[in-house]
Amino acid sequence: MRVVACRGFARDNLAQAFEDMEVMARGTRTKNYFYQFSMNPEPGEKLSDDEFERAEDITLKHLGLENQPRIVVEHTKKGRTHRHVAVFRVDEDGKAISDSLTYKKHEAAAREIENEMGLKPMQSVLVKKREQPRPQRRGRDWEGYRGSITGLDPLKVRDEVTRLRKEADGPQSFNEAMRQHGYILCRGDTRDYCFVDPAAKVHSLGRRIADLNAGELRDFMAGIDRTTLPTIEEAKKRAEPWGDSEAARAVQSHAKLRKSLAAAERSREKAPQDGGGSDDARRRVLEEEITVQEQNERVGTKPGKSGGDWQGRTSGKKDREPER
Repeated sequence: MRVVACRGFARDNLAQAFEDMEVMARGTRTKNYFYQFSMNPEPGEKLSDDEFERAEDITLKHLGLENQPRIVVEHTKKGRTHRHVAVFRVDEDGKAISDSLTYKKHEAAAREIENEMGLKPMQSVLVKKREQPRPQRRGRDWEGYRGSITGLDPLKVRDEVTRLRKEADGPQSFNEAMRQHGYILCRGDTRDYCFVDPAAKVHSLGRRIADLNAGELRDFMAGIDRTTLPTIEEAKKRAEPWGDSEAARAVQSHAKLRKSLAAAERSREKAPQDGGGSDDARRRVLEEEITVQEQNERVGTKPGKSGGDWQGRTSGKKDREPER
């Protein structure tokens, strides 16, 4: 991996460039202040630095971000070289440049890059009449980010829920299998069916079942009366982040990791006052922080008890697109 460029910033260090973006966004209401995309040639196709830069320019032109500061990182994995671009979304007037409805823009950019550089055309995601089936739909960007916070990858959730649906002999057994795996089936406000994961986050059932379209899913679920299912808010209150399902264990493990990282960050701030910032001092502070957290987890953190730390932070919040 290498940093190719930090264009448009006063500093050319990667961490400092990200810091500059954050600082510049503070005077605005923009939460998601940079947009990230990747350029991935097919196996066997290699682009020169000039070609990669040209592909970058074409993509930014289609996105309306061509004059914005950006960070470019090159990554080689299993012999395949690709690049990641993080581009600042706030313009000179302090207004956020839209990052909505970008799939068509990316596809138009891909076609232009393929034609100009003689690359193999990729399978279309948007064209209705195609020779091959549509590729499986990925999770939305904000769903992936939410998964990085909760520890539940939306693609893994999709695979698990799809498997449970295939193994069920009807909607009732599917509902029970979902419950046993930590998911609570509920009725959505505008969608036919939703479910809540152990972190009290809402998923559209249609987006998490990969082998059925909307009509087929509706037929499969016809045996369940929607009015008997809990509402989204009721399901959130029943979510069990400290349950024994695989999904709940993933939430628990990720929550503990995030606490440890937060404790490590606090230890760096406290350590200079205790031993001049030595490694031993930082280690002592970190151990104290983790010990206190583990004690808190053992006392009063399960659902239904006052002072519950993890559950209290999730169930009381309105489910919304996360702030990046």
